[in-house]
Amino acid sequence: MLTNPLIISGFLGIAVATLKIKLPSFLDRSFDELSKMAVPAALLGLGASFASFGFESLNSRNLIRNTLVCAVLKGLISPLLGLLSAILLGLDALEARIAIVYLATPTAIASFVLAGQFGSNEKLAATSIIVSTFISIVSLPLGLWVTGDDVWQWLCQVI
Repeated sequence: MLTNPLIISGFLGIAVATLKIKLPSFLDRSFDELSKMAVPAALLGLGASFASFGFESLNSRNLIRNTLVCAVLKGLISPLLGLLSAILLGLDALEARIAIVYLATPTAIASFVLAGQFGSNEKLAATSIIVSTFISIVSLPLGLWVTGDDVWQWLCQVI
């Protein structure tokens, strides 16, 4: 765990921010440019992995079932539970909207990177990211609509 680049960089970032360390401008610019490449590089890795998996290995019942379970939990069940929690906690529309947007976003690309690093199920991580992205095409706009002021007030009164 302590060799995980995500953990190390998180701790270093907290230390730099807490201690108010000012990085040299060339280093700051370099880190800024590198950070812009992280997600595109991970997405390229995700796409390239599909070529190496082969279609036959992606067509297993077990993988399809597990992918659907993961993606539905992330993209539908999680936002619905968040919506119910927001109503029960008495959050206003803006607070509920923030929660629903976080909960309805697709599975993070970092899960694929971490699955590879820890020798876990890369195929499941990759397919879950893809399917949860398609589910978020519906869940995000629906979540934004439900947390609009008029709909939210009505929903809070009904429940």
